[in-house]
Amino acid sequence: MPFRFRQSFVLSRFIRRYLALLVADIPDSDLYGLQEQGINSPGWCLGHVAVETDAAYRHLWSEGIVPDEWYRLFYFTSPPLKVTPELPGKNNLTDALENIFTILKPAMEGKPEDFWDQECHSSFLREDLPTEGDWYQHILTTHPAMHAGNIATWRRIRGFGPASYGTQ
Repeated sequence: MPFRFRQSFVLSRFIRRYLALLVADIPDSDLYGLQEQGINSPGWCLGHVAVETDAAYRHLWSEGIVPDEWYRLFYFTSPPLKVTPELPGKNNLTDALENIFTILKPAMEGKPEDFWDQECHSSFLREDLPTEGDWYQHILTTHPAMHAGNIATWRRIRGFGPASYGTQ
């Protein structure tokens, strides 16, 4: 594993543990609360991070592990989410996150070093993340961290209060 990704996987594990902590006391019945009012809910955030990480894996290996239906629900271009009982629960979402990050690491290790210096495949983010390496660093670290911030804010709005290491 190139040095640049070794540290990113350490940070990725840290932020995934924080995401799990942020949702630990949120019941499945409230996981998508406020979503229909246009506020990204914890359920949507977890599903979105899982889908985007799966998309990163698919970019390397062509077949992902996240259900295709989740792309319709959680991809960045998905329409506003309608809250229904069929939406995945917290355990499904956090398990999917762990599973996709687990298989992403060896997939990244299998790519030649020059792959990471190629132009970013995402036209949406290419201006700020010009190389594949930059984009994957984002998928591993800043992307899940951004959505951890969404969940932390959602917690305050919904009256759950803060959640941080040492408080639970």
